[in-house]
Amino acid sequence: MHSSSHGGPRCGSRMRLVRHLVCQHRIEVELWPATAEVYFRDEHAVDPVNTYVRFEAAVLNGSTSRVEWAVERAGGGPAAGSIDATGLYVAPLKGGFPYSVTDIVIATSAEDPLRKAVAFVTVIGHGPTPPLPAQIEIA
Repeated sequence: MHSSSHGGPRCGSRMRLVRHLVCQHRIEVELWPATAEVYFRDEHAVDPVNTYVRFEAAVLNGSTSRVEWAVERAGGGPAAGSIDATGLYVAPLKGGFPYSVTDIVIATSAEDPLRKAVAFVTVIGHGPTPPLPAQIEIA
């Protein structure tokens, strides 16, 4: 029995397949420190320098190194602290927060908003010294 296949390459002929791949490097964002710890701004026994932290970001494979900064609360909801356009995170006042809260710092590439990096900052402390209870003196 003799069988032939239709549509396939024929014996003796050569096919040359050339593929051109365009290598496009994806934009990547690096952020450091990856984790940080600061104290509430009104913590009574803390040096004020320990109430903020500077985050740095690098954009790789992009035409600009500019990033947009944002801060969100871990687990959802509004962030406890704030971050400015230079990456300086400032801890909040204690207020009604528990002993510690964690915020997520996000650096987003200005060129490609889908490219982000995240870091975590934990704010800790008991808050301001509680006021002394009122006293009545009888003379």
